[in-house]
Amino acid sequence: MDSGRSGPATLILLSLVAGWSQGLEILSAPENVQAGDGDSVMLPCQFRVTNADIGPLDIEWSRTPTNLVDSPLIIIDYSGDRVYESQLEDMKGRVHFSSSDPKTGDASLNITRLKSTDSGRYHCKVKKSPGSKTISIKLSVLVRPSKPMCSVEGSQEIGKDVILKCSSEGTPPITYFWTREGSSMPSTAVADITQGTLKVKNATEAYSGNYKCVARNQIDSSQCFAKLAITSSSNNAGRTAGIVIAVLLFLLILAIIIWCLFWRKKKKTYEKEQSYEIRKRGNGQKRSPRAITPWSSCEEVAPDWKITHYGGMVQTLWPGIYKSCRGCMRNGNICFLMIITSQSVLYNCNIEW
Repeated sequence: MDSGRSGPATLILLSLVAGWSQGLEILSAPENVQAGDGDSVMLPCQFRVTNADIGPLDIEWSRTPTNLVDSPLIIIDYSGDRVYESQLEDMKGRVHFSSSDPKTGDASLNITRLKSTDSGRYHCKVKKSPGSKTISIKLSVLVRPSKPMCSVEGSQEIGKDVILKCSSEGTPPITYFWTREGSSMPSTAVADITQGTLKVKNATEAYSGNYKCVARNQIDSSQCFAKLAITSSSNNAGRTAGIVIAVLLFLLILAIIIWCLFWRKKKKTYEKEQSYEIRKRGNGQKRSPRAITPWSSCEEVAPDWKITHYGGMVQTLWPGIYKSCRGCMRNGNICFLMIITSQSVLYNCNIEW
């Protein structure tokens, strides 16, 4: 009798549980999504509700960083028919719902201008009481290969081994592919696609040309060029000799310039010392008498000086010093005679005028 009464109640309870289990549902979504830095990406989260889901609709997107140390951070949510944008500083203005009205069943998330730091696991939680569902999507932001650096290592001479190198930075793994512009690859060339090297053994002049390296990863590719110029050793010797001669010529010119500057400075120093000596002697310092040669005219003493006649005396460019046809005098008691040669030489005497 009791078992008969409990039968209908059990059926009602089971039907309610079945209705709940068939209520709110998030459609299938990829577990992993990859995108390149600078691109935009959409993380899908589409859901379906039934009449059994009668509560208010709440949607929440959160992110767990790749280090898995920090707790999930809410980046955007929808509640009470209103969208609350991300408050995370590094995601402001870059995170939006794909649909302008998420309650229609599309809670997908758009992220623009992707950065490598956006990598992590994203969680979409949809709640409409009594139902609640959550899905997780792992986002991997791949860094494109940087512009490679191409270089040539080794002596580019006939018979020598030459290595072409190519290196780039980005999300690994990066593979490298070498090609030769306008011609086939040398028969002795050996490429390493992981290290980015191309080794050309026993090089000949026929191997000269432009070589292109393409660095590629999962998201993008980039390229650079290297020029190979194989020559004989005699040509290289001539080129080296030319460089040495040019360097020596440059050093010689530099030495001449330095010598000229030094001589000019020394000459200026000497002229300053002579001017100072003249001023000292003009202040009354007497020297031992010297014989002086008489001159027939003042112009013979200093033909290129600007002079002014004062009777039997002339005044030079130095203040207080006078010249006559027989010599120079200052204050009428000390005689000076200036002879102009390649250097200025001063003679004095005790002849009184």
